[in-house]
Amino acid sequence: MQNNSISVMLVGAAQSPCSAHLESLFARRGKGFDVEVIQRPERAYARIEKTPVDVIIIQQAMDDALLKFIEAVSAHHHHPAVVVIAEGVDEKQLHNAMRAGAQDFLDRQEIGNGTLPRVVIHAAQRREAQQTRVLKKAGVPADVMSRVGLDRLLALDEEIQSEDFPDGET
Repeated sequence: MQNNSISVMLVGAAQSPCSAHLESLFARRGKGFDVEVIQRPERAYARIEKTPVDVIIIQQAMDDALLKFIEAVSAHHHHPAVVVIAEGVDEKQLHNAMRAGAQDFLDRQEIGNGTLPRVVIHAAQRREAQQTRVLKKAGVPADVMSRVGLDRLLALDEEIQSEDFPDGET
C-alpha cells in the first residue's frame, strides 16, 4: 500500500461506461485511492509483478481464463484483494469467483455512490487479515508484523463511513 492510499487496478474495457463510472466514483472520494485502468488480465498480472496493488477490480464477463487470472493473482506474493463486478449475479459465477480467491462479487447495479469504495476497503482489510493469520500460523512474532496497513484501512473506512452517515447511523 503506497502513499498512504489504496492502490486500485480496474481490469476490463478501459473505454466502457462502467470504467468511467468507477473512476468517477473514486475521484469524488478524493484522497485515499489511486486508480489505474488496464484492459486485459495478462497485462494486469505483468503490472503487479513490477508494482504491487492493493485491490484489483475485475469488470468483465466471467470465463475460465478470468478464473485462472483470479487464482494466479490470489496466489501472487503481493497478495492483492480481488473484487469482481458483473452484469447480474449468477450463483455459479459467484461460487467460482470466490473459490478462485475473490474477496467480493458485486452486481453492476449495486455500485452506488458509497458502496464500491467501502467494498474495496473491506476487501483490502479481509486480505490483510488473511495475510496476518498466515504469518501468525507460520510463527512470525507479532512485533515483526506491521499493522500499519490495516490501521490505515480502518481509519479510511471510518472516514468514509462518517461521510456516508454523518449522524453516526449505519
